[in-house]
Amino acid sequence: MFSSDDENDNETPQSMAITNTSMALLLGLDFTQLELLRFYYLESVPVLCEASGKDVSQWLKNTPGLISQSPALKQACLVFASVHLRHVRKSTDYISTNSTVHKPKPNMLSDRAMTQLLSEFILLLIQHKKELLNLSPPTYPGVLTTSVIIYIIAISMGPLMPLVNFDGGADLFQVTRNMMAISADPILGIVQPVQAPFFPPSDAGRILLPREEDLWGIVKLVDQSTAYSEFDKRTLKFTLSCEIYSLLHLFHLDTKLHSVGHTGAWCSYWRDGFLQLRRELNPYALLLISYYCAYTHLFHQMFWWADRTVDTVYEIVDYLPEELKKYAEWPLQMVRRFDYGVDEFLTGKLRKLSIYTRRSVFNQRRGVRTNTRNHRRRV
Repeated sequence: MFSSDDENDNETPQSMAITNTSMALLLGLDFTQLELLRFYYLESVPVLCEASGKDVSQWLKNTPGLISQSPALKQACLVFASVHLRHVRKSTDYISTNSTVHKPKPNMLSDRAMTQLLSEFILLLIQHKKELLNLSPPTYPGVLTTSVIIYIIAISMGPLMPLVNFDGGADLFQVTRNMMAISADPILGIVQPVQAPFFPPSDAGRILLPREEDLWGIVKLVDQSTAYSEFDKRTLKFTLSCEIYSLLHLFHLDTKLHSVGHTGAWCSYWRDGFLQLRRELNPYALLLISYYCAYTHLFHQMFWWADRTVDTVYEIVDYLPEELKKYAEWPLQMVRRFDYGVDEFLTGKLRKLSIYTRRSVFNQRRGVRTNTRNHRRRV
């Protein structure tokens, strides 16, 4: 679709101008947009494929071939390339301490850039909605690809798109529902993806999630509550357990494919019961989400994640009842660190490090109360 530098070595500037003009007219783009699309194809696609794993990267590579059929996908590629290019142009993205600890700068944009990004994103959502209303088998690949790219763009938008909106407005987790909504359409003959079974992955030597035992500790905490009837406790514990098993299976896929796309998209697979708990800001669901935020914080090398989940964990802890705050101790510790990353996450190395082997608050009879104000990061 795009000519390489080697192929253009023998072309004159005039012939290259004609080629660029023809390509721009064919795709309905101006020259700036054409260059952004070229950047997306040459620079952004490899980055997305590396993060997504072999099973997803194959159709991400086919994105350029679909944009002529989907205005929304074309807009999604342009917006993502714009965000990616801004990141590349930053003078530096890391502050190095003794050559081992790397902390990314907050993923902040100027007011002008943020306004422009929001305007482009709204236009993208409008175009995507039109294509969702006219979904058909030929347009399905483009629409699904658009949904995935929209999700990644939303992650990169920082405060414009909070992970959990405690005021009841839209948040990142709601954006993910489009992907699941169009992945199961009986009219198109598309079968809904199989839900994770109610047991862990069967591989005997599977790599465990960091602090995986704590996730089950959250479920056990429900029994200590006096706010629920016995029936409600069983229902709540079942709902939480379903999502934990889902997270375990998605992480297991990522360890096999050496990717992070499945774990990062855990919220796309939430069942209705857990979605309701999230809307109600149920404290046990929020605790589980705080661990998810700690896991995805390990993806901070990827520019769209950066330090995205840090503030969310602090907000969750502030919202939790006093007696439950101490159980978010480990997520609070994790989001303040930038010396661990994807490799430690996927290989299980993190479970062998001191931040993991330190005794969990879930195993302590008397936990020390966590004072989130004393833990807040300095801006």
